[in-house]
Amino acid sequence: MVDTLNDAAKEIEEQVTTLGLMPFHCENLEDLWADSGVDTPDRNLMVSVPQLVLEWDRNQGGYMQFLQAAKAMKTPVIYMKAKRFSWQKDLYSCIETDTSQYDCDYEDVKRQTQLFRKYDGFVEYILLAFRQGDIWHAYQEATPWHKAAMDLLDERQA
Repeated sequence: MVDTLNDAAKEIEEQVTTLGLMPFHCENLEDLWADSGVDTPDRNLMVSVPQLVLEWDRNQGGYMQFLQAAKAMKTPVIYMKAKRFSWQKDLYSCIETDTSQYDCDYEDVKRQTQLFRKYDGFVEYILLAFRQGDIWHAYQEATPWHKAAMDLLDERQA
């Protein structure tokens, strides 16, 4: 089992500094996406002021093109977050809080969460952002299993 985004996060930080930009590591970078109409990697967000966020079109290239665009726009800082997955905190405890919220069989959901235990401690998504005026420009990359884990949580009814 390989933590591919862990290596990518290190590589991205190296590229940020190579391009002469300053990396700024954030714990709450995903708060930018709250109430912006952009799908967020983390579903449990709290923010008081919505931000205008433009998300990078991955069809136009990966993080290197995003960083080159930031440099061309003369931004000095790249905000970064590499979110590590905690199986207990991010998934298992969430499904145990209220078992009545599931449309499907709770025991089946509980068994499905076990499939993600092997990713405990892995980087599940990377967020990069920079601000130009009142607009945030953002790039995100997530593992395939991250979406599957979030979909499992989405089986809960509000």
